[in-house]
Amino acid sequence: MMDRLGPKVLMASTSVLLLLAVSCGIVVMELQLLDKATGYVMRDYGRALLDGEFYGSLTRATGEAASYIQSGNEEYRREANEALERANHAVTALRELAPGGEAQAEGRFHALQFERQQSLYRLTESELRSATAAMSEGRGTATAALLRQVYASEAEADRLWREAVSYHQRERAENQADLNERSRRVRMWVLASTAVMALWLGLLVVYVRLRIVRPLAALAGPISSVASGSLTPNVEVTQRDEIGQLQRGFNRMVVELASQRSQLSELVGNLSQARDVAEAASRAKSDFLAHVSHEIRTPMNGVLATLDLMHETAPNLEQRDLADLARSSARNLLWMVDDLLDFACIEAGRLELRSVSFGLRELVTRLVELHGRRGDKKGLAVTCELADDLPHSVRGDSVRLGQILQNLIDNAIKYTEQGSINVAVTLEARAPEQSTLGVAAGPAPIWLRLRVTDTGIGIPEQSRQAIFRPFEQAAAGYSLRQGGIGLGLSIAHRLTHLMNGQLEFESEVGKGSSFWFTVRLLPDLPSLTGEPTPVHALPFGCRVLVAEDNQTTREVLTRMLQRRGVRVSAVENGSHALALASSDSFDLILMDCQMPGLDGFEATRAIRSLDGARAEVPILALTAYGLVEDKQRFVAAGFSGVLTKPYTVQEIEDALRRWIGPARRVS
Repeated sequence: MMDRLGPKVLMASTSVLLLLAVSCGIVVMELQLLDKATGYVMRDYGRALLDGEFYGSLTRATGEAASYIQSGNEEYRREANEALERANHAVTALRELAPGGEAQAEGRFHALQFERQQSLYRLTESELRSATAAMSEGRGTATAALLRQVYASEAEADRLWREAVSYHQRERAENQADLNERSRRVRMWVLASTAVMALWLGLLVVYVRLRIVRPLAALAGPISSVASGSLTPNVEVTQRDEIGQLQRGFNRMVVELASQRSQLSELVGNLSQARDVAEAASRAKSDFLAHVSHEIRTPMNGVLATLDLMHETAPNLEQRDLADLARSSARNLLWMVDDLLDFACIEAGRLELRSVSFGLRELVTRLVELHGRRGDKKGLAVTCELADDLPHSVRGDSVRLGQILQNLIDNAIKYTEQGSINVAVTLEARAPEQSTLGVAAGPAPIWLRLRVTDTGIGIPEQSRQAIFRPFEQAAAGYSLRQGGIGLGLSIAHRLTHLMNGQLEFESEVGKGSSFWFTVRLLPDLPSLTGEPTPVHALPFGCRVLVAEDNQTTREVLTRMLQRRGVRVSAVENGSHALALASSDSFDLILMDCQMPGLDGFEATRAIRSLDGARAEVPILALTAYGLVEDKQRFVAAGFSGVLTKPYTVQEIEDALRRWIGPARRVS
């Protein structure tokens, strides 16, 4: 029991309290005795004052009575009555101070004295009444007798006063000695109690310091060492109480921490291996998505290109409309594939934004016009409002900006049955950005606010938080009729954050919605434009080498080029492309990147290593990869540009105009 710190502290505290209680009890008892003695002294002091008041008043009464008897003056009689009244008050007060707790001898003295005072008061009062009666009856013969009685009373009062004075003097000396003695005893007990308490508290402080403070202070150094990373300190166990338990617990903690550090190191090693495995899995996932993207986009390229050719060669309006329908469905399928790949790319953190120059007004106008045709078919009025102060050219990722705006316009048309859709673009004023050194960080960025407002079905309040989550749609039943997989807004929301902006909306069910987003772009400075070869008119008679392993895509691309007056040489792999490029001259090479044997990258590097002008021919990469492309990879391989599958007829024509100049035409 005593090996525990708690009982020790409790016992020490209890002993201090008991000692304090005993000392306080003795002091209180002595103070009570002192108070009792002081009370008696005060009663005796009060009695002495009243005795003086009584004898003074009685002496004054007898003197005034004698003067009244001798002169018969009523003023003396009134003075005598007033003096007797004061004496009566003194007697009444003395009765209230009757003996109570005094010693028996003192009590008898005060009782006898009080009786004599009362008797003398009554006698004097009787004499004054007799004198008054005699004076009123005119009995002058009684004057001498009355005077003798008054003088006798006065003499008796004087004797009583001398006895009282003698007694009070003696009693005062005794009281003074008693008070001094009791005060001395109280002081002695107070000093003794204080000394004992100080000694006991000193011993308690020494005990606490030796048994509690010193062991705890000894733990401070090892604790600091453990906090700094050293797990070697070992504290000596000096006690068997809670302090000893703390010391033993600290030693066990150090051992446990050392063990956990060893386990943590092993775990970190395992996590490092798991991270490598996860990164390998991520790379495998990326490669798988890229492969899936290639396998999907390659046949889609054939489908779309074939449909474009069918549209061009349709013999009548009905077949052209059918081709349009098929082409629209194919593009919708491609959009869903692109959304899935973009979402996977964002989830993997591998989506990088480009910074190119583009015409802002042209981009927004083209998208509104493209979707306006769809709106016209539904009877919707699609309008566009561009602020007058918008710059004509800016730098940023035009593809992702257009993707966000396209998703919002597409949703507005999808969920609006009647009314209108408005697209508004304005500049947003913001304070200039500062670098960490407090200096303006380069050209001031341009903040745009793009808003798409419709009169559609609106978004219920319970769906406000869900519409930005992937694979979720606010109006599930309605969206089933309209199509889509619920990734558009999720991708737009994440792309907006990547472009340092935010996407928000307001909506009311049955009245429509208004989506807006902000993006940060840079001004298009002349030194940053870096445009490629100028665009020329569509070249005829030039020679183009097509390297494509997919037969359908190869045949469709060949026909597409031949219909535009281009002489085409088509091969199915990189080895054949290298052989033709080494032996013949071409104005442009369209090179598929993924081919069996010698792929497009290796074939392009081999062509760039040739001698003469054949090494300088423009080579465009035909790629269907969705995730793993890196611009630097194409540049390092020697490609002049990239055409992403599925490409359109317009993109093929633009490539011919851009990369084949008039001087390169062959007649």
